[in-house]
Amino acid sequence: MSVSTKYDAKFRLVADQADVPLQWLRALAHMESGMNPTNKTGKHWGLFQIPPEVVADYNEAHPPEQNAFSHSDMLRPDPNCAVFAWDIARIIRAMRNCGIPTNWQSKDFAKIVTMGWNAGWSNAAGVCKVARWLKANGKPVTHANLKAYAKAAGGAWSLQSAAKFRWQSQVADLYQKLAREASPQVEPDKPVTQKTGEWTWLAFLLLIAAALSQKN
Repeated sequence: MSVSTKYDAKFRLVADQADVPLQWLRALAHMESGMNPTNKTGKHWGLFQIPPEVVADYNEAHPPEQNAFSHSDMLRPDPNCAVFAWDIARIIRAMRNCGIPTNWQSKDFAKIVTMGWNAGWSNAAGVCKVARWLKANGKPVTHANLKAYAKAAGGAWSLQSAAKFRWQSQVADLYQKLAREASPQVEPDKPVTQKTGEWTWLAFLLLIAAALSQKN
C-alpha cells in the first residue's frame, strides 16, 4: 500500500505539538481521507475528517483572536492539522488520566488511541468510561476488551461497532508498517574476506597509516 508523504511537513508539527508518531498521523490521514484535504464524509471534513463539534470545542478552548475556525476551514490542511493536534493531545491526556499509559511501541495502544479518536474517548460514554469499568472489574484494558465490554460498561454504540473496530486495527497495522519502514533493521557487518595475494582497501589504508606513523 502506497502512502503519500505530501503532508509530512505539516504532520511533523502535529507530531511535535501532540507528542505522537509521524507514521501514525500519516496512517490515520491515509485511512481517513486518502490524504485528500477537501474530502467530505457527511459532517467529517478534511485530512483528519474533523466534525463541527470538535471545531467548536477547539474554539471554546482558545480565545477568538487565537485561530478561531469555522467548519469550512477544515477543508484546508493547516487549520485541519491545528485542530487535530489539539484534540488528539487532549484525548491522550484523558486516557492517561483514566489509567491508559502512553506507549507507542505497543500496537494495542495505537489501536486504543485510534478508537478514542474514531469512536469516542469521553468519561461519559467513551473509551475512558469503559476503561474505568474494566479496571474496576479486574479486566485488562485492551482494544478487544474495550469493544467486548462497552455495552456492559455503558459505553457508546460506536465502541461496539465491528466495522469501526476493524478500521481501528487497520490504522494500527498501517502505522506499524510505516514505522518499520522508517527504521529498517540494520544487518551486522559481514567479516571482510580476502583472497590470497589480494589487498583490500582496509589493508591498504592500514599500510598507509603505519607508514605515516614511522615517518613521524
